[in-house]
Amino acid sequence: MRSPPRTEDFFSLAVGLRVRGDVLRKARRPAEAAEAYRRACAEQERLGDTYGSSITLTALGDTLAELGQHGEARACWERALPAMERARDPRRAGKLRRRLGGTGSGSGSSASAPDEGAA
Repeated sequence: MRSPPRTEDFFSLAVGLRVRGDVLRKARRPAEAAEAYRRACAEQERLGDTYGSSITLTALGDTLAELGQHGEARACWERALPAMERARDPRRAGKLRRRLGGTGSGSGSSASAPDEGAA
């Protein structure tokens, strides 16, 4: 008889999906990468992993920007920023603020090209 999945199993799934997204993005398959990131984010949010989900949201936003979906990219970055700030991750929070036009408040220019080695 099979035992129920453990939290560690779902965490591993979320990490695996995030890595899959990274690999697909590097392979220039952004639509598939976006789907992997969305699935990873859903698992991370279900687990209450707000910091992990903010990292995934950043990658999803960068991928959506590459696909020309700037409004959706911006929404991802706006969702990710508060968790980065709460986690006291100034490097990643700063990169997100730059993507959001310096304010992080929803004003400013739309999605710019993401920094290499994204958050």
